[in-house]
Amino acid sequence: MRSRAIYGCAGASLSAAERDFFREVRPWGFILFARNISDPAQVKALIAQLRETVGDARAPVLIDQEGGRVARLKPPYWHERPPAAQFGALYLANPEAARQATYLNARLIAHDLASLGINVDCLPVLDVPVPGAHDIIGNRAFATDPATIIALGKAQIEGLMDGGVLPVMKHIPGHGRAGADSHLALPRVAATREELSASDFVTFRSLDQCPIAMTAHVVYESIDPQRPCTTSPKVIRDVIRGEIGFDGLLMSDGSKRTGRPLAAAQPAGAGASVGARTFRSERRRSPSGQPAGGRRMTAEQADNFDEFESTAIFADDQALLVQVDGFEGPLDLLLTLARNQKVDIAKISILKLAEQYLEFIESAKKLNLELAADYLVMAAWLAYLKSRLVLPQEKGPDGEPTADEMATRLRWRLQRLDAMRAAATRLMGRERLDRDVFGRGDPEAVNVIKLRTYKDTMYDLLTAYATDRARKLGGKAYRPQIAPVLAIEDARERLERMLGRISDWSALTNLLPFEWTGGARRRSAVASTLLAALEMARDGKLELQQMAPFAEIFVRDGRRGPDGTTLEASAPGA
Repeated sequence: MRSRAIYGCAGASLSAAERDFFREVRPWGFILFARNISDPAQVKALIAQLRETVGDARAPVLIDQEGGRVARLKPPYWHERPPAAQFGALYLANPEAARQATYLNARLIAHDLASLGINVDCLPVLDVPVPGAHDIIGNRAFATDPATIIALGKAQIEGLMDGGVLPVMKHIPGHGRAGADSHLALPRVAATREELSASDFVTFRSLDQCPIAMTAHVVYESIDPQRPCTTSPKVIRDVIRGEIGFDGLLMSDGSKRTGRPLAAAQPAGAGASVGARTFRSERRRSPSGQPAGGRRMTAEQADNFDEFESTAIFADDQALLVQVDGFEGPLDLLLTLARNQKVDIAKISILKLAEQYLEFIESAKKLNLELAADYLVMAAWLAYLKSRLVLPQEKGPDGEPTADEMATRLRWRLQRLDAMRAAATRLMGRERLDRDVFGRGDPEAVNVIKLRTYKDTMYDLLTAYATDRARKLGGKAYRPQIAPVLAIEDARERLERMLGRISDWSALTNLLPFEWTGGARRRSAVASTLLAALEMARDGKLELQQMAPFAEIFVRDGRRGPDGTTLEASAPGA
């Protein structure tokens, strides 16, 4: 069974100690840092070594490849990608271009990662920065307004998933107000719940379809003033799972402050060279097998989660978090580690454990009595097993079993409890009457309304029309027909030659050239002759007369002597 943890290694290849450790703990996945990367061939070889230790050729391998200052893959072997803020600046000038650029950039990042065998990228950053906060986020965020972050974050998620790489949105439910780098110190945010809900939570609530999310190591004083989000059941239950509605895989960020996972016991044999990120809760699936509410994953991507799911016993928002010397985590994990001899039960204070349990049971019984009963059984067995371990191993006169036998019985009971839960899950996953199947008839059809939005411009339409015409012509050049036109100069020259021979008030149409009397040629001749006649009337050479609108136009020679008689034409060639 794989452990719910993600580990890194010290260098460019695995040491013998690291290889043995990974084979023992069998982590769910691995993460690469800059210290693990030199060139493509070396990265591929390291990933193959990591996956060989858990016997899974598709085990998740994560990386922080955002662009800008957070990038593990760097030149000269990989292209330098711009930070998110550059896409946010482009969004102000051209939103559609910014969305396309963000998608393509994410698609290129996915190509770089997939070619190496990396299948999870800790991206996008959906935090909303505020003035005065620490610059740990800075230009890693798209903008300072949630609307821009949502639009570009969605494009980034789609670009990664279309390239075969799972995205991890971070840092849920918001790191933008933190006054410190949460990897080095524990920031506290004093904003009210209403302020956080109106700004910080909006981006994650709008993109809750992302399959994986990473928590922020931030204390939200208005929600849980005692614990950071990563270890706060209240923040995870009420905000992340509740208000935000994220029901995918929840992962914690790494930490440089403790040298160990924030939400699980330090594994035996893990030295300073092994960093870790741990998963905080179970992965929820829909009846179809897909993560509920998420963008649909490919079959290969979904397979990477199968073995991890079998290790999830309780949801973190319902778990009793035990805090004893050298350990912090849920009770079910403590029992599992005790059973595998990873934790020395003899060193755990039963009194301290009982106090925490009684405090938990008071709140749990109000919400889920069955869950409280399960914990009561496990806590009783743990306490009894502890008492048997500290006492002599001989059997008493009544034949009471030894501590080893009790440990075996505890293991069997836990396995039985797991089997009962698995059977209940299968039963609840079956088709239900009046929901999936119906007693008579068919379910009511869904009324689908399709709305079409046309975004093409006039240029796009003309381009498409011209392309279609060129295809129909078979590559031939288009030559439009030249319409016959009688030039105005030719029409005037002809009228001037006719001066002296035009009878008194002749119809203009009778003066047209014989060969220009039909169709388009006639229309051209009428227009040109009329314009030429108007010019000659202006010059005093012709007179025009029209008795009514649109009636026939008559012309006569406008050159007259003192007695009113027409003068002879003097133009040559009349």
